[in-house]
Amino acid sequence: MRFMLANTGGQATLELLASVIVLLIWLLPVLLGVQAAKAKGRSPHWMWFGLFPLTGWIAYLWLQYGAQPTDRQIAILRGAENASPQNAPPTPSPTPPERVIVGACEACNRPLRVRESALSTDMRLTCKCGHLNVVRNYGQCSTCRRLVHAEQAHLRVSYYDMEEYQDLYCPDCFREDNPSRGRLLVKGGGKLYRSGRGA
Repeated sequence: MRFMLANTGGQATLELLASVIVLLIWLLPVLLGVQAAKAKGRSPHWMWFGLFPLTGWIAYLWLQYGAQPTDRQIAILRGAENASPQNAPPTPSPTPPERVIVGACEACNRPLRVRESALSTDMRLTCKCGHLNVVRNYGQCSTCRRLVHAEQAHLRVSYYDMEEYQDLYCPDCFREDNPSRGRLLVKGGGKLYRSGRGA
């Protein structure tokens, strides 16, 4: 009887040890993979592959050794390397993106606003009233590639065969002796016109 009890106790210990080892083999890649994903700026959701032990190890190894850090994570890491606590400037409070009025709605005359980062030469904007507006007030400089509003552009008038031609130029890049420098173009390479004229 004593031999059976001792044998049962030893078997329970072996079963418990085997269960701990299996759980460790199963959960270890999930924990390590989540840490590797956060360190490289990747989504920790990759470790859902850890529901199956073999795919969990594959996902962990890919995150640890195969995946490249995201551009955002590289910038964060470079910023952390370059910043020293003594010389670090105070971090500015996050400001909302600057919104620019690019025109007025054709239906209700409300101002149409977009973020500066969303400016384009050909914008389709839906007003709060539901009307779809096509805004083509901005041209891209052929030299410096920045967007310039038609009203802020430099106007150059030339005459050819008794006809008047108006060209808009970037105010920073325009040179009187070089008519191709700084010309404002719209999507597709056409010329930008001030309001009242069509392309």
